[in-house]
Amino acid sequence: VWIDGVPASIVFASTTLIQADTSALPIGGPYDLEIRRFILFTGWVLVDAAPASITVSGPLVVSNVDPAVILQGTTQPLIVHGAGFREVTEFDLFSPATGTWSVDTGTFVDATERQIYVSGGVPAGVYAVRATDNAPGGGSIVASLADGLIISPPLSVASFSPQEVSYLGQTTCTVLGGGFTPSSTVWLDGTAIPTLFVSTTELHCQPPPSLELPTSPLLSVTVLDPITGSVTIPDAMRYRGPLAVNHNDDPVVLATDPMLQIGLDGDGFVPGMTVEIAGVMASVVSGDVTHAEATFPSLPVGVHDIVVSVTVPGESPWTVTATLADGITVAADSVPSIIAVEPNVVCSDEPTPVLIVGANLIPETDLSLGGVVLSTAAVSRDGTNLYATIPPGLPTGPIVLEVSDFRGSSAVSDILEVTGTCATLLPPEELEAARAYGVARFSWHNPEPYDFIDIFDASGVLVATLPGDTTQFELDTTADVVELELQGRTVSAISPVVAAKALAHDCEYPPPHSGAAAPGGLDMALRGGHAPADVIRCESDGPIIPSIREHFPQADRPGSATIGFIFPAAIAHLITRDELRIGFTLDEPVERLEFRAFYQRIAGDFGVSLRGRLVQVFPADGFVDEFTFPDPFIGAPKAFHEVTYYRATDDVSAPDAQACVDASGEVLAIPAGEYRLEIYTVGGDPAVPYYLFADDPRDRESFIAGVPCPPYPLVEVRDLTGLRTLPNVTAVVVEETVQGAGLGVAARVSARGTWFDFDGDEYSIDPYCDSRFLATTLLGTLTIGCNDPPYRPNDSFQFSWTVHSEEPAVTKFDGPEPWLQLPSWGCYKIELTITDLACGTSRTFQRDVAIFDATGDLCDGDPFSFRYPSPKPSTVEGIVGLAGLPGSGSFQGERPLEFQVLVVPECYCGSSGPCEAAELGDIEFSLALGYFALGSLQYATLSGSTFTVEDLCPDVFEGPKYFHLSMDDLGVVGTHPLLSSSQPRSVYLMGRATGASTHPWRPIGAPLRIFSPPEVLSSGAPWEGYFDPEAVEYGFTVKSDNDSVKTFPLPDTESMSFGLVDAGIEPTTGNVFDAGFSSAFTLNGVNWAAEVGVGLTGGDVMDNLIGGAPDVVEGVELPRLPDDPPAWEYCSNRTLFKQEFSQTLFESIIYAG
Repeated sequence: VWIDGVPASIVFASTTLIQADTSALPIGGPYDLEIRRFILFTGWVLVDAAPASITVSGPLVVSNVDPAVILQGTTQPLIVHGAGFREVTEFDLFSPATGTWSVDTGTFVDATERQIYVSGGVPAGVYAVRATDNAPGGGSIVASLADGLIISPPLSVASFSPQEVSYLGQTTCTVLGGGFTPSSTVWLDGTAIPTLFVSTTELHCQPPPSLELPTSPLLSVTVLDPITGSVTIPDAMRYRGPLAVNHNDDPVVLATDPMLQIGLDGDGFVPGMTVEIAGVMASVVSGDVTHAEATFPSLPVGVHDIVVSVTVPGESPWTVTATLADGITVAADSVPSIIAVEPNVVCSDEPTPVLIVGANLIPETDLSLGGVVLSTAAVSRDGTNLYATIPPGLPTGPIVLEVSDFRGSSAVSDILEVTGTCATLLPPEELEAARAYGVARFSWHNPEPYDFIDIFDASGVLVATLPGDTTQFELDTTADVVELELQGRTVSAISPVVAAKALAHDCEYPPPHSGAAAPGGLDMALRGGHAPADVIRCESDGPIIPSIREHFPQADRPGSATIGFIFPAAIAHLITRDELRIGFTLDEPVERLEFRAFYQRIAGDFGVSLRGRLVQVFPADGFVDEFTFPDPFIGAPKAFHEVTYYRATDDVSAPDAQACVDASGEVLAIPAGEYRLEIYTVGGDPAVPYYLFADDPRDRESFIAGVPCPPYPLVEVRDLTGLRTLPNVTAVVVEETVQGAGLGVAARVSARGTWFDFDGDEYSIDPYCDSRFLATTLLGTLTIGCNDPPYRPNDSFQFSWTVHSEEPAVTKFDGPEPWLQLPSWGCYKIELTITDLACGTSRTFQRDVAIFDATGDLCDGDPFSFRYPSPKPSTVEGIVGLAGLPGSGSFQGERPLEFQVLVVPECYCGSSGPCEAAELGDIEFSLALGYFALGSLQYATLSGSTFTVEDLCPDVFEGPKYFHLSMDDLGVVGTHPLLSSSQPRSVYLMGRATGASTHPWRPIGAPLRIFSPPEVLSSGAPWEGYFDPEAVEYGFTVKSDNDSVKTFPLPDTESMSFGLVDAGIEPTTGNVFDAGFSSAFTLNGVNWAAEVGVGLTGGDVMDNLIGGAPDVVEGVELPRLPDDPPAWEYCSNRTLFKQEFSQTLFESIIYAG
């Protein structure tokens, strides 16, 4: 025998068997086997061979046992797999708890496989399987497989926890007991769920999400093992949901706390969920399904929402969020204080809403009037405003206001006065006050029919009493500032006092260069599609020509006149469909011009703007610039609209425009020369007219190059160099919104814009910085700089704000940053008029603005997100599928459905540039049933769930805006097999972008709670249904038959003879029995209720008429399961006839005939 070319020692040999020693072979192989025979004189001759037939296994290893789990008390063979096994290798079991147990060896298969037998007397436990063999040269070799065999007792379950888990899943449950193996699985209500084997006494499992049924009854849990058996625990677990944050155990914290920990109570919580406050994520989240502890390193001062979110995993992960609005107040470590109150006079005979301006106010801050704490106060998020209603019945005169909380208190006594009669008489409304040429002039509006108007000086001394219809008062004075107080009065009431201040101003507002003209009767339309001008701004002009009048012969023509530095040149209309032009001449360089055009806006679209392109015609040195005219409300009548033009780093109507300066810091002037101003519409549709200009009826022809013949649009040009200008308002920005307690919505808005003073310095009308840059200080450190012109308040400007939310519109006189009181969230037309009190000139800026809560996460969708459905869908319950039901029935009434939804374009959150708003053709809405499948939440749209969509902000073309969704009748929406008639299912309001299949439906808010029709309606029984919109209730009645009863025929009765002549009972025919029942039940919210039912019986049996009054039947209440529909039990027992008499009497009757 030769192995691997080397002779092996023969241990035994016969004619049929050869045994050879292989102990010298190294571990490995395979080795070739040869049988050779020695022949004299020839040597070793090959007899036979088996190539690659021997593999030496080793070292001694136990790799696994099959099966790895056996039931205690049973004897069965096991297969041990490993390496290096020999026939003499011995095996045993070892456990630290029970010791060593020998096993019987069975069939030796080969060096990698051996059969063993474990007796039934080995105790339960986890055992190491050991193999022992003799080592070369003496001693033993032991190979052990730790935890290789589990001998398990029969399966038992001691406990399952927790008993309540979130409907969003992601909660690990623990099963304690015995007899568990790696093959054990946990089943929840008949469905296997992911299971982790921890030990023979502990399993972990994770119930899947149950989004279609957030709150479930108690469900059974079964632990199943193929070897050790199964055990079922009834009522082991229930789901809880939906996700909600109901309470914060720590509603007020101090910003100075180094580590903030809050406790949240709610529902549907999962371990490790996200908790966010003011953009700060919690570092630690722990708790259970109804309580969580969150730890924050630090939080900004203010009132903040608490937002919890859970991401449901799957192929399309979906995030569920819940918000506790104003759930936490992070307070500065300072006492609250009061700065001002508006109005400062309240009434003693009726409640008066007031706005209190202060500092360090929090929701826990109490407001006291004269020592009495008010219970109706709401604090703004930034802690600077407190809204309250002053109750009636307070004593007249000044009253002490005090704010206090756990940090301390402060009080003021001179800013609020109680009067007894103002509730019936409004004060005059100041419109204008100015002091010029030795006269102080005051004008106002009378909101009430006064009998008298009293004028007081600042010290309260009566100056004059005027008739009640007076609206103007003049006072000769030399003072620079005159302060008066106005008060309306009737014979029975007196109004609060309103203050007015007249300041001395100089007014040099020039007339237009070509004189004033009334608008003509022609309409000049400007269509869209014009390209913007390509301009290079802030380039130096080079030398200015000292006098260029000689180059302008038209200036000396008869009828022309010079006003200031501007020569008259008529305004002309270029006969094209997309452009108008004006022409004018500058005799000398100027710094600022006012263009005042008479037009209206008749249409709008994203990116559409009315532009002016200024071209220097002579001398033709290449000066070209472009600016934007103001956009009024769409559909508003024609009116003058103004813009101040100057050479700027950007369009003068852009928020970050700054005046151009040369190397020495001097403002770059508009060069002298002849100019053509081209007016056109940038963007939009070339076929759509967007603006209508009125014509100038004077038709003075211009000879400036490129300016054609009349008719001309009415445009005025003024030189404002060296004068104070009215502001160019570039935007109205919503800075903050607060939803008050019963007071609607308060919005703090800010007008953005700039103006020039007499010295030509540019200032902002607002204190905000819209254009920032990174700068370096003298010390070399980085700081944030602002490109905006400096902010400078100007008492010469009066800001009047008008909100067109109701008729008549409400006007408020305030500064550039007022609080506006609005009825609710929505879109509003806001009009700002800025008046120069010295000259009486004014400019009006109009803007359609969407007012919405911007504190939350607005963007999570591509290309649109849908936010703040109102009313909340979760408050809507109803029944679908009521149209076209089989059977004989009818339904009266309609269940209308309507929502207001904020649609946010994705670019609104990710870009600082213009962001196009959604239009009606961009989005669509539907209803979809939510159900959990394939590890994620799936949606099935319901047929017929078509909404009529209305754009609530048709004139808002950028950013978020509101849409109104309406459906005439929820009942016409089709049902779905997963809907239930007894338990509500989650049906989501869905929205998506149209035009691309890649845009998925997205749920909007929490789901509606929807039922399918009651099953009895499809049974063929006659029914009637109705919907009561006042009670928001469905009602149904179901009858046994169209005639209220069903007729059941009975067999004829045979005659009965008494065996005597003319004695017995006659046969009867036509026996019938009538029975019927009418049920009545209602659905209010999500609760089915049985109303009173009516049972009827009747008929004719054996010539006995059966009848009687209907039976009133109450609904069955107990015992009933939660899913059981309303039910009744009606039984009617009737005795047809019963008569007893004695035999003797009977015989007497018979004989008597």
